[in-house]
Parts: sequence; structure tokens; C-alpha cells
Amino acid sequence: MSEAAHWIRLSSAPEAARSAAYEIRGSLCLTTLGVFAEWAGTLGFPGYFGYNWDAFEDCMFTVARPGPRGPDGEPRAPLTIVVRDAAGLLADEPPRQLATLLDVLSDVAGRCSVRRPSSPVRDPRLLLLLHDSPAHLDELARRMEQAGFTVPGPDSWDLPR
Repeated sequence: MSEAAHWIRLSSAPEAARSAAYEIRGSLCLTTLGVFAEWAGTLGFPGYFGYNWDAFEDCMFTVARPGPRGPDGEPRAPLTIVVRDAAGLLADEPPRQLATLLDVLSDVAGRCSVRRPSSPVRDPRLLLLLHDSPAHLDELARRMEQAGFTVPGPDSWDLPR
């Protein structure tokens, strides 16, 4: 992943996280199995979900895929996911697992993006807000970079200055 993602934000501002459609507890996502269980339960994956990365990607695509446009022709609101205590995401796993999670979410975000009427710009259908304290977000950003993910620049973060 060489480009910074526009579908992901890091935030320590509680008000920025309150309006989320789905809330994931990063403290329950320390391992790959924890990620699968927490995301499946929160997002309502089907009972036959296979607890592997391919099945995770399929279910995420199903949940995030674009639906019908509104009466004004605009796309419906994107799937918004807030990960609280985000520094816990796959913290007990090797960096490759975090890279896989971010690759899968990036693929889903790209596949589900939609073009606005009469605009070349594509809007993401998946927005991921990684919420934690500033110190923990710095730690998470380092882990993301170690995993080969280009972390969105601080100008896109919702950190108190």
C-alpha cells in the first residue's frame, strides 16, 4: 500500500466518534480470532462466516457495498466503523496480520466506492475511525507503518492540538 488511505482516520476526539453507525472494541481485537469474532458480532455477519480473511472480506463487502441512491441522486451514507481502543487492534499478532486487515479493508473501500453524479471523484462507502488516546494512536501509527501501510497524514487526524 503506497498511497495514503482516504477512508481511514485516527482520532482522539470523543465527539468525532459519537455518530458512528458501528462501534468495534479494539480491546477485544488483540488476535485474529478476536477481530473475526468482534467484527462479525457487531456487523452482523451471517452464521456461516468462516473465520478467515477471505470470508471476512466477503462479509465486509456485503455490509459496505453501495445501496440505492437517495431521491436526490446522491449515494447513501457510507458504512462508518469506529474502533475504540484502536491500539489494541491485532496487538498480540505479528505485523503481517495488521497488514492483512488493512489490505482487506482497503480493498473493500475501493471496491465499494461510488462516483458522485457529474463528478470524477469517487466517495468511499467505508469509513474507518481509529479512536484512542494520542499516545496510543502514535503507537498504532508506528505499527501500521511497520506493516507497510501508509498512515494518513496528521492533517487528516482528529487529534486535539
